[in-house]
Amino acid sequence: MDCWRSWVIPNREQHGVRVPVARHRIVPCALARVDVEMTENRRERKIMSEKTATEQALENETFRVRVTDAAKILGIEYLALAQHLVEKLGADTPDLLREVTFQDLTELEGTKPAKVRAALKELKGERPVIVAVVGEDDGAKEAGSPKAISPKKAASMTISQLVAAYDPREADNPVGARLKTIVGSKRCVVFTADGAVDTGATTKLVDELRDGFPERDAYVEEGKSPRSTFRIGDRPDNLADENPLYANRPLRPDGTCDVTSRSWAKAGSSVRVLLRIATHVTQEFPMRSSQDAHDALDLAMLGDAEQRIRVRCPKASIEYDRLQKLGQLPTLKVQLGGVSATGGSDPFFRGQQSGHIRT
Repeated sequence: MDCWRSWVIPNREQHGVRVPVARHRIVPCALARVDVEMTENRRERKIMSEKTATEQALENETFRVRVTDAAKILGIEYLALAQHLVEKLGADTPDLLREVTFQDLTELEGTKPAKVRAALKELKGERPVIVAVVGEDDGAKEAGSPKAISPKKAASMTISQLVAAYDPREADNPVGARLKTIVGSKRCVVFTADGAVDTGATTKLVDELRDGFPERDAYVEEGKSPRSTFRIGDRPDNLADENPLYANRPLRPDGTCDVTSRSWAKAGSSVRVLLRIATHVTQEFPMRSSQDAHDALDLAMLGDAEQRIRVRCPKASIEYDRLQKLGQLPTLKVQLGGVSATGGSDPFFRGQQSGHIRT
């Protein structure tokens, strides 16, 4: 197309004369449209690059938070875990973290298999995390929010799902309440050596109870040492000092006896054990009434209490020395919410119900 045109001077047309006055370069409309499109494309690319930068910051921070939390659970350094994930497994984004397996983490030196499952949940984003994105106006973005399991949801969950969601520290929530409905007060919870719930063993025992089998006092696996079983809400690390005068009855955190409302805090361990032997084994200091309990406490508060008890209760003194040599003195610890934690090996355990006192 010829973009050059001759212009006719109007006042000369009447004389029939065509005079080329000026020749102008005319830009075609197609070229104008291309220029506009290029401008729009540049603007879109800029917006896309800004969006990508924000998303990348969020992704990086999410990765850091998940790896940090997982490293804390595993008990290793953040850098050790991050290098293992990135360099050896190629998992450098939150999406790729979801592909990390149980075996991948057990390869790390110093990791304990019992904690790997919890660490995997952190890496895969199955637990909510709050991450901050640099440059965001609100300062922080929530990558997930805690979702409490409702009673309706708990009622529809399978046994394995309930056990996996069970937290012994929050046994009164809908999950714990649902498990209590199924098993009642029977023992069925098994813990690992690290204090985590053994989901496989616990699920097995809950299924047994639901099918009508009696509860187990201990859980035994081939090639492993027997482990105690616990009721819903009980924890192996949830121990308290046992009342020396009343078996299976815990003292308050400050040492207060809930029968006499007096504290054992000033009484040494040897005095407490001597009184336990005298009251429950040799019966040299029987608890016939609440006044007997007060008399025992009065004696325990004296500066020379141990010597006085040995003189008053010679059989208890001899038994104390014998058990001390054998390393079999009672620990006077009780499992909160359950039976005595030392009941299986404590020769003074009588399985008594707490709070029983004859007045």
